Order: sequence, then structure tokens, then C-alpha cells
Amino acid sequence: MDPSSVTALPSLHVVKFAEQFKNTRRIRILDIGCGRGRHSIYLAKQPGFEVFALDSASVALEITKEEARKNEVDIKIFKANATFLPFQDCFFDAVIAINVINHGTIDDVTESLAEMNRVLKNEGAFLSTLLSVKDFRFGLGEKINRYTFILRNDLEDGVVHTFFNEKMIKLCYNTFTIREIFEEKNVIRDGKTSYRWIINSVKHKSL
Repeated sequence: MDPSSVTALPSLHVVKFAEQFKNTRRIRILDIGCGRGRHSIYLAKQPGFEVFALDSASVALEITKEEARKNEVDIKIFKANATFLPFQDCFFDAVIAINVINHGTIDDVTESLAEMNRVLKNEGAFLSTLLSVKDFRFGLGEKINRYTFILRNDLEDGVVHTFFNEKMIKLCYNTFTIREIFEEKNVIRDGKTSYRWIINSVKHKSL
């Protein structure tokens, strides 16, 4: 995740997600694609949260580490890709992945979701976002397939993006129970409109 694209304030979706644990004594949570650490910092300030921050970019992790020091919070830092998480099975009570899973092909997305499912405890909570096919970037750049493109611009040059409709999401999230799913619209630079899916789900309970 590009750390320069991340603002300091946490997403309101992450704030709302964290509220469900306010009466829980201890929560082990993983922030995948932590960027500058805005969500990791916020979560680490909440009572009972043990926070693990993961990103594939060294610069992002250095920023997160420095921000944690400034805010006097403890965050465990890991460099890894979402398709191979360095944690044991059923390790986390919750996982968040904001603006990160769609950076790759549909196979990458499927592998990442399988890994997130693996490291979550049974009925563990999972908050994630995916780009919508309504997003202004859909169809731009070098086409890999109907839904996947390599973008060519200053901020994300060479980055693979996959875009989703609701049917695709339900197929990809077949090992999760989706509790809430909706599209969020944001007007960004130059009046362009960004659309992303917000998906609040839980891992299926193993028999």
C-alpha cells in the first residue's frame, strides 16, 4: 500500500468496527496493508487491543513504527504480503484490510482471502474493502481481463487493480458470512468519483 495516499484519521468504518469489542477484555487484531498506520494507531489506543500491523512496503512499516513511538502505543510490525501471512491458524480475533486486497489479480485476491480466513479464529470478525466496477479507474490502463487492469498514472503506475461487483464478492467470500455489504461513493480529485465496497463479515464456524 502506498503510504503517501493514506490520511492520518482512521476510517469511520474502522471506528465502528472496533466498537463491537469495547466490552471485550482482550482482542488480537491484524491490520493488513497498514500504510502510515492510521488504523493501527487508533486501534492500539483502544483498551484491550493487541495490534499487529502488516505491509509489504518497508517505508510504510518505518512510518508506522515511528507513529507508534510518537503516540506511545505498542504495535507489532511485520513485513509480508497478504497472500502469505506469517501467523499460525486461528490466531486473530479480528482482521481489517482497507484499500489493499484489490491490488492484484483475482487469483491474488482469492489467495489473500484464504489466508485471512486461515489466521482468523472461528467466527472472527473481518472488515475489508474492494474497488467497485463503478469506480472511475475501471477500464483504465493495461487490460489483463474483464475486471483487472494495470493502472498507468503518477500515484499507482504499474499497480494491478481488480474491480468487483456484488456477485463476484459473494463468490470470493464463500468461506465468510457477510453481515453487511454496501457501496460507498466519494468524489475525489478533479471531480472524479470513486466507488468501493465495504464488507463486514465473519469467518464460518468450523464443524
